[in-house]
Amino acid sequence: MPTSKKESSRKKGQGNDPKEGFRVTLPGKAYRRGNRWWWRVKLPGEDKARARALKAEGVKAATSDEAEAERIAFEMWEQAVWEQAQKKARIESSETIERLKAQFLDKVRHFTGIVQDATSKAEAEGQARAEAEARLEELTRHTPVKTQACECCGATDIPAVTLQRIDSGQLLCPACMAALHHDGARAEASDFIE
Repeated sequence: MPTSKKESSRKKGQGNDPKEGFRVTLPGKAYRRGNRWWWRVKLPGEDKARARALKAEGVKAATSDEAEAERIAFEMWEQAVWEQAQKKARIESSETIERLKAQFLDKVRHFTGIVQDATSKAEAEGQARAEAEARLEELTRHTPVKTQACECCGATDIPAVTLQRIDSGQLLCPACMAALHHDGARAEASDFIE
């Protein structure tokens, strides 16, 4: 740890030698208590500064070596920064997960509503169709269908609504009408050729 302004200036990389590079200065204040090094600092994630003995892991007392004290202080700072970054990442990922979960649940509710509406409409349409078919069946069951015979081929039980009256006054079934149109077209074609 620097003890004089000249030494401090040199250790911060402000000297004239370009090969020296620079060193990062840690926050807080390093000091000796007796023959041992202590560090008063507020580490990342803490509310207030407190004094810490700069001692290696597994050792009971703080170190008396300045270089080792600086290394230990740097490791303590690095560990605190790492733990704070992990804590922040966990909080941010939890918030992100909660936000995405809420968005997902909103989408599920939205699509569930759409499916329920579509299902309700399909059921209503099915019910309306079933009712219409039942009414139609009821009407056709009680209303007798009027039938007549074809005056061309003599077929009986032809629904009267399907018979067509031709110029001569005869009632023809759909099959006879189709044959009549076919024969008429063939006769016109043969007249055209002659």
